Amino acid sequence: MKLRRHLSRFAAGRLAAVFALALTPVLLFGATAGAQGGVEQINRYEVSIRIESNGDLHVQETIRYDFGSTPRHGIYRDIPVRFDYAKKADTDRVYPVDVLSVGASEGTPADYTIEDFSENDVGFKRIKIGDPDTTITGEHSYEITYDVRGALNAFPEHDELNWNAIGTEWPTIIRQAVVTVEAPADITQVACFQGSFGSTLPCEGASASGTTA
Repeated sequence: MKLRRHLSRFAAGRLAAVFALALTPVLLFGATAGAQGGVEQINRYEVSIRIESNGDLHVQETIRYDFGSTPRHGIYRDIPVRFDYAKKADTDRVYPVDVLSVGASEGTPADYTIEDFSENDVGFKRIKIGDPDTTITGEHSYEITYDVRGALNAFPEHDELNWNAIGTEWPTIIRQAVVTVEAPADITQVACFQGSFGSTLPCEGASASGTTA
């Protein structure tokens, strides 16, 4: 099995960025995805990505999750770290992920464990946040910080970040989502898509100015 890591460098100081609000699900800790009540929702999901000069990503996610009146233990955060590259049987693409910290709002259990698992030929790193002996209701905020290696794509004239920032198969509605990217070079192009995996439905807004998108 070949493992391919795309090492990148900033060619001529130019970066093209493509962001998709899709792919990586948050699942409820202690509940199945199809069993949620109508009042449960994510009020706001913020993702801040900083592209380091060596091509690594420093990612901070803030999830304002409203459990409504249904008691829950917490959430799962599943991040894809390995999948089939270009539909070739002998080549996988690997995104090494280092979880740096997990925090939560006051009164929210922020204990976490990390485990690896595979599903449908995709490898995931699961961050399980919460206390199995404690249930919570109402709105709670979670903050997850991690680093990703091997995410940039290198081309002769530019580098490209094509990143699924949030996720599909959510157990509930996401009311608002915001993704911000900081790069060490000017961002020359940006596109944002929302919806199910592979969707080309544009986000409500996407823009770039200098090194920020």
